[in-house]
Amino acid sequence: MRSNSPFPDTKEIRDAFQELKTALSSAPVLAHPDFETEFILYTDAFRKAVAGALYQIGEDGKEHPILFISRNLTDAETRYSATE
Repeated sequence: MRSNSPFPDTKEIRDAFQELKTALSSAPVLAHPDFETEFILYTDAFRKAVAGALYQIGEDGKEHPILFISRNLTDAETRYSATE
């Protein structure tokens, strides 16, 4: 469900968001790739953006993220369907 309310913009929220970004992009969250092991790729497409995440199963049997990536679509790309 979408809300038309603006997202609250406070120093506390900005600090928490920055802390989350730092935690998601640093060890031990991100793992180094092992090119001898299979990769798991998750993708998602939105009306105006695409995103993906690359994972591998670690020695502990859990999925560990290797890479997070996303980008906004160009105006022309937004005219294609998700499968194109």
